[in-house]
Amino acid sequence: MTKPTTKPTTKPRPYLFPLSYSLLGHLSLQLHEIAHYKMARLFGLETFFSFNRWQILSEANQFERLAVSIAGPSMTFFLALFGLVLVYRSTDVTSKRIGFMLATFNSLMALIPNFFSWTGDLTWIRVYTGAPEYAIRLSVVFSYLTVLLLAFRKTEKLSIVYVSTLIFLTILVIALNFIADQIVWGQKTGLLFQPLFGISAIVVLTNILAFIAFVYVMVVYRRVECHSAMPFRL
Repeated sequence: MTKPTTKPTTKPRPYLFPLSYSLLGHLSLQLHEIAHYKMARLFGLETFFSFNRWQILSEANQFERLAVSIAGPSMTFFLALFGLVLVYRSTDVTSKRIGFMLATFNSLMALIPNFFSWTGDLTWIRVYTGAPEYAIRLSVVFSYLTVLLLAFRKTEKLSIVYVSTLIFLTILVIALNFIADQIVWGQKTGLLFQPLFGISAIVVLTNILAFIAFVYVMVVYRRVECHSAMPFRL
């Protein structure tokens, strides 16, 4: 008599979602900064970029500074919309998962500072365009809340715990980048803190490692049956 065969089960790995969300969030934030960097380079401006801050070191007119300021928020909005497209149009579960994380992180990253402070890129956009502060705030809130609601519509379950987890992870990623940024700007010596084509060398190295880690985590995600461990089942 032969033993009945059973399908091997895979141990749930609940850490995969917060880890992949945080890594992709970090990379999204860095793409925001890279957009600033590429726009500045397009105008031939000398720059220094860190994890969460940038500075134009050469002379730049008002139009050039406005273009550099807009580039970052434009990238963030593009990533949020691209994530939404993946959620709604992709037939691959991993792509949907990446899309959901892109849509939610970039939306929360834009919304959270808007409620607590008025600094950074949007301040410069207001200064250079003369647009009313309330108009910029309202456009940001309306746009990203719409993206969030559309992303949440594609989830199978939703609760205050999961939403709170997303908000906490987003704040954590922003805070860690802020702390790392303070360290980079406070260091004047050391090979890792020297500019590499206008970007701090340690930022380049960290982002390469973060990208490799994210790819590895997503490969593991595809191999294990951990859908029940996901805060959001897509």
